[in-house]
Amino acid sequence: MRLLLLVFFSIFIPGLCDAETSVWEVRQGGQHVYIGGTVHLLSTADYPLPDEFNAVYQQSDLLVFETDIGGTSDPAFQQKMLIAASYQDGRTLKSVLNSETYTALEAYCNSIGFPLASLLSFKPGMVSMTLTLLELQRLGLAGIGVDKFFYEQAKRDNKKVMALESLETQMTFISRMGEGQENELIMKTLHEVRDIQKLIGDMKTAWRSGNRKKLETLAVLPMATDYPKLYQMILVDRNMDWLPKIKSYFKTPEVEFVLVGAAHLVGKDGLLSHLHEEGYIIKQVKPFP
Repeated sequence: MRLLLLVFFSIFIPGLCDAETSVWEVRQGGQHVYIGGTVHLLSTADYPLPDEFNAVYQQSDLLVFETDIGGTSDPAFQQKMLIAASYQDGRTLKSVLNSETYTALEAYCNSIGFPLASLLSFKPGMVSMTLTLLELQRLGLAGIGVDKFFYEQAKRDNKKVMALESLETQMTFISRMGEGQENELIMKTLHEVRDIQKLIGDMKTAWRSGNRKKLETLAVLPMATDYPKLYQMILVDRNMDWLPKIKSYFKTPEVEFVLVGAAHLVGKDGLLSHLHEEGYIIKQVKPFP
């Protein structure tokens, strides 16, 4: 389940005025780039965003996101995503899951009044994400996130935007989520979805305070332990793909604000650790008076 939350949140809580936040300034020589950890879904109560995010946004010339956020609304892409996340070889969810897992999933769907039949063609990763999203919607936590908020703001302000990877890359890892661990993924989702509100609260608190160690403990280490292959694909490989692009921004006259899921920033495989090891100066942005 923390794997799934990692896909959605990668986390915000208001009201901690004496805290730091998940925005960092990275320096090399006389050049600097801002990197912010984001939440992909928020509630209306999470706005306005922390002042540090808005202040850094104002100082930036170019915003860099994980992917083409505007393209995710394209009906053609959404259709491709549905196809990639569905079985195309005659298999169904019922034929892939064992009887215990399928029965548990059926019971859960019945308990929330959701038709299991609408999920049968989907791969387990998509099913797990759907169930998680349903619960987040019920809790009012599935609104516009940090990424989309600043993407729309940049468009209104005519600021340039870029992406670190293509939509097809994200489509690939979503379609492969839980591959080879289908039963484990579904059972873990069903078990932990009941505690999702507390887990989100803990992760948001860690995010809001910029507590990299706590975020690593809550979001990254469980994923690395339970889903090592997916951890490699979602975090490690993508971070290594992004690093050369981020380092290239230090050679431009513009000030870039890189906004990626906060889980990409923390832990030994996080972007901040890699940049620190290569000699970049990392400084957490402090609260503004």
